Amino acid sequence: MSGLADDVRGITSNSANQPGNADDVISRVAELEEIVRELASIDLASPRFSSPATRVAVQNLAARAKALLK
Repeated sequence: MSGLADDVRGITSNSANQPGNADDVISRVAELEEIVRELASIDLASPRFSSPATRVAVQNLAARAKALLK
């Protein structure tokens, strides 16, 4: 687990209101971090970015992120 997820773990572990939600938040943040890393690895200046497969991959990553933010 990386930095942001660890920060969220620290914040949520101090909250006794709904401890079950802490694991869900940590899981979502970790997955969002993975999505951001994948998006950051795409070279937008590359001619490959304009390929249909790359556009679909970006759309899929965006859909995953959107679902996590609900």
